[in-house]
Amino acid sequence: MQQQNIEDFLSEGNYERAILYLKRAILSDPDNPELYAWIGSVFYETQKYEFAVKYYTRALELAPGCAEYYANLGNVYMETADYKKAVEFYEKALSIDEEDYELMICLGNAHSEMKNYDKAADYFEKAASINPDNYKVHLCHGISKADSGQVDEAIEKYEKAISLEPENDKTFVILANTFVEKNLYDKAIENYKKALEINDENPLVYIALGNTLVLKGNETESIEYYRRASQLAPENKEFQYIYEKTLEDYASKAIKDIIKEEEE
Repeated sequence: MQQQNIEDFLSEGNYERAILYLKRAILSDPDNPELYAWIGSVFYETQKYEFAVKYYTRALELAPGCAEYYANLGNVYMETADYKKAVEFYEKALSIDEEDYELMICLGNAHSEMKNYDKAADYFEKAASINPDNYKVHLCHGISKADSGQVDEAIEKYEKAISLEPENDKTFVILANTFVEKNLYDKAIENYKKALEINDENPLVYIALGNTLVLKGNETESIEYYRRASQLAPENKEFQYIYEKTLEDYASKAIKDIIKEEEE
């Protein structure tokens, strides 16, 4: 089997050719677990999870000591929101590779989805003890903390994640959203703007920034951000409506102010 051929098919999005290639390979090497795992991964990428489970399971039958195959099944069950089964397979993978911090992150996420926040924290903290400079550990732990209502702790984790990957605009957005929840609008605005310094092509950030400015009572400045969002996503009628409505309200208020001044 030529792994490069499969990777080429996948990078091109040619999933059918990848599966045909792998099935031909299985005919000549039917007991090779890697072939079944590859097919499982193709089905996973195409969100055909039932078939992904079938082929990952066959790979495990041929290689029952492979942590990766257990983890693959855990990933499928995470995607299908069967978190209990995800935990089962992640734990089996971790029993084989006890120092795999990425599996610990997966287990933390699964437990967080089940609202087992203390258990999730245990896994995130253990992962961080193994790899303290891993961005994903702190980000996922922060999300779990936020979901459990521990917003201040979540902010600390997000800020740690940002210190490790300062060019990741998505984390600034998550942090800004958290500040909005706490009514800390100035800090939220600051972080939305930092996100836009990294990536100024995301219309959702412009909308979020505009909304936060409105919450702060600064409708005038929000107009420019709504305008930019509508330019970046002209097909989005909601963005266009928000921009036009804010502009209309601003103009109406300006006219009323002028009339009031005249009457005085």
